[in-house]
Amino acid sequence: MLGLVSAANRYDPRVGAFAPFAYWRIRGEMVDSQKRRAFREAQHLSLDAIAAANDGWLPPEIDCRVSDSARSSLNWGGEES
Repeated sequence: MLGLVSAANRYDPRVGAFAPFAYWRIRGEMVDSQKRRAFREAQHLSLDAIAAANDGWLPPEIDCRVSDSARSSLNWGGEES
């Protein structure tokens, strides 16, 4: 859907027909979407590997399981409380 919207926004009738232009814009958006998805999955797997190597422990600044209040009470990074 984003590819079609992008194509409609960028289309210039002086360049040629809309259908071929839209085809490549939509196809490019689909490829980009898959690249972003693969990157997110790779990042998730690397966090899982870090946690597995440390018996489930992750540093508080990247551990989404730690609440904000618990994170602030840890005083991670030398911040003043």
